[in-house]
Amino acid sequence: MIKELVIDQDRFTASSSSELLSTIEKLTDFDILALNMKNVQLIDSSGVATLLILRRKLEFKGKRFVILSPTPNVKRVFMIMGINKVLEIVDNLSEVSDNREKK
Repeated sequence: MIKELVIDQDRFTASSSSELLSTIEKLTDFDILALNMKNVQLIDSSGVATLLILRRKLEFKGKRFVILSPTPNVKRVFMIMGINKVLEIVDNLSEVSDNREKK
């Protein structure tokens, strides 16, 4: 089962990171977490670190973590930092369901 979470803020920083981690800790009953970043225009290093921590925590629990619909600005940051090689990044949810076996 895919659970989609949308980040509503236009900035993903340390303050929004802790809120996200708290929200995800309360979630149950999903195999894949798709974090929709369609509204995020700016992500800083603490936001990127949170995504990496989240990926590790979910993998440890046998769950899959996907970044969904990042804006061009966020994609650029991921490319510069090489995060696109570590995190699974897709443009739409259909790509996630098509690749359920991918880890």
